[in-house]
Amino acid sequence: MKMISNEEKILESLKEIYADGMQEITKLSLNSDDRKNFIVSNYKLFNFDLVENCHPERSKEKSPDALFAIKSKLYFIEFKEGICKRPDLRMKIHEGIHALYQFSQANKILTREEFLSLNINYVVIKRHAQDNEKGSEYLSTLENSLNLFSLKNLEGLILRRAHVIFKPETILDRLSKMTGGSIKEISYVKKCGSIIKLP
Repeated sequence: MKMISNEEKILESLKEIYADGMQEITKLSLNSDDRKNFIVSNYKLFNFDLVENCHPERSKEKSPDALFAIKSKLYFIEFKEGICKRPDLRMKIHEGIHALYQFSQANKILTREEFLSLNINYVVIKRHAQDNEKGSEYLSTLENSLNLFSLKNLEGLILRRAHVIFKPETILDRLSKMTGGSIKEISYVKKCGSIIKLP
């Protein structure tokens, strides 16, 4: 019998309960208000928006868009095509992890100690508001120089690593690394509607 990591185990349990949970990145990254595409790819991630808090006083929590696991890494992914605020992005990861913990407890998947040892990462993939005007060098500098949305100070306690990325090439690189090289190409839809095909 193939041994799987606890990160993969909890994702597989979600997939069993939410049979339609695996959905294409194109759908997961869609701006539902304006019906605008953002990242076009037929690769499937788990739609974490489907998951409700299993606590007895249950409620629909804020949550990141998607969840993915590979080997001993678990990734929460948030696609932000439009405006986003620091409290919103921070609340999504806090409540997303809490909902995942309650799911694990309700379905007896992992012990509390096993859950607290999960390698949880948070990736925010955002379209920059000025992606039509700003060049690649500007977006690279932005990715490398700022602790955007103060996500870095969540590392070490509830998160192993946090990333905020804007640049189309960086988005493809991150998605490829996250999936063990399975994602080899994407299309990035700019704010103006023009499409960048990568690589």
